[in-house]
Amino acid sequence: MTHSDRTSKAMVKALLLGGYLWLTSHHIAEAANTTGNELTTCVSGKPVKETIEGCTKVMSLPSIDEPTRRAALLIRGNAYYSINELELASTDYVSAQKISYSTDVSFGLGSIYINSGKSDEAIVEFSKIIDAGDGSANVFNHRGMAFENAGKYEEAISDFNKALFLAPDLLGPVNNRAAAYAKQGNWNDAVKDIDTVLAKNPDMPIALVNRCTFQVRAGNADLGFRSCDRAEHLDPNNAFILENIGFVYYDAGRFMEAIDYFNRGLRLAPGRATALYGRGKAEAKLGKSSDSEADIVAAERIQPNIASFLATSGFK
Repeated sequence: MTHSDRTSKAMVKALLLGGYLWLTSHHIAEAANTTGNELTTCVSGKPVKETIEGCTKVMSLPSIDEPTRRAALLIRGNAYYSINELELASTDYVSAQKISYSTDVSFGLGSIYINSGKSDEAIVEFSKIIDAGDGSANVFNHRGMAFENAGKYEEAISDFNKALFLAPDLLGPVNNRAAAYAKQGNWNDAVKDIDTVLAKNPDMPIALVNRCTFQVRAGNADLGFRSCDRAEHLDPNNAFILENIGFVYYDAGRFMEAIDYFNRGLRLAPGRATALYGRGKAEAKLGKSSDSEADIVAAERIQPNIASFLATSGFK
């Protein structure tokens, strides 16, 4: 299976407030099958705590060889990623890369950096893949997401265009380009792109939330929230969708409803810095200063650059 085939299975979820990607690294788990019986305690598919403990134990063995250590680092890193421990996940991935570099792992590491708001680091990882000659449509799409999150909208749009040149039927880059256009204030092109996406897939929750955002910011709140309602109906247990609907309600000045969506997202994905920060800001608008301070401090502890990261989308 090629890198392009693997990454094409990833569901791209780039919205105005940044990118989110669940790491598709089943190939990492498969590495355990090549390293012998001593890795039987360090495999994916077990409870996360058991996987982390098993991999840590394997790496403490005095006789461990470098390929086995690398496989254990990647499996443990993926386990950390699954519980949103992004710093620990990235540390394991970087350590694995020092043993033996792989563009597949660079893709996973870049995805972790997108999720943790480290846009410049993500750009470096995706650029390594492109420089190595493995610049698939999805790699350009994800580097575009990183550029977008860094506020480099022209570079982002250029990468989304490259992705579409390589794979014209992909909807993800069109949706993401719409978000980049919107951040530039280019509403005409943003709406044109989002309409293109929804003409081909009217039930794409990510695109519906983007359209909702565009319409609310353009002063058409009632029409916009119909799109948000539709997105929620289609994907009611998606923490990222719920969180971003919360940001739209915040934009509309409907802070109680924004808090409700942030709460629902956090119940599904505890520890999301963006949701905690958004909830804290909404609580501040309602005069709940102690709750607001606690949430903002918690968000900044998880992601120190959270304020500047969200500011690239105009959120303050």
